[in-house]
Amino acid sequence: MTEKGRPWPGAREMAAAIHASLEQMAPSPHDPSPAVDSARILAQALSESFNAVIPFAAPRLHERWSSESREDMLVLRDACVALLDKLQSVAPALAEPLPFSRLPFSISTGAVSEMRDALGAWDGAMPPPPSLQQAAQDLLTSSGVPDPPGGWAAFDVPNADGTR
Repeated sequence: MTEKGRPWPGAREMAAAIHASLEQMAPSPHDPSPAVDSARILAQALSESFNAVIPFAAPRLHERWSSESREDMLVLRDACVALLDKLQSVAPALAEPLPFSRLPFSISTGAVSEMRDALGAWDGAMPPPPSLQQAAQDLLTSSGVPDPPGGWAAFDVPNADGTR
């Protein structure tokens, strides 16, 4: 369950989680080397970015925010933009598939920019415009994330209590 007792996080709750993650992405004096620190920050930025983008790619997920206020959605938008800015700052390291990975994983800095621009242009009205949904799907696809079975329109995840 989420902090507010709801099975799906609200916009402000998700924005707060994004901001907390961004604070953890600061360079750490405790990491043994700059390379380890950079890898940690990159992994966090990538993971958090995918978590933030997926609800915009999947209509059934962003429908869960339909009762949120426009102000709350703008708070979430601003948090997502800050997160994508962070990803853009570390994404050049992922411009090519990772040589040590068996997965052909890479990230398109152009797709990150397009998603960031689509979010920045969004006025917070629900549902998000099709251009934002497409930018989210394009970012995920360009990063090697396969479409879910049935496509993004059918994608849903259960709430913490097992309901949808």
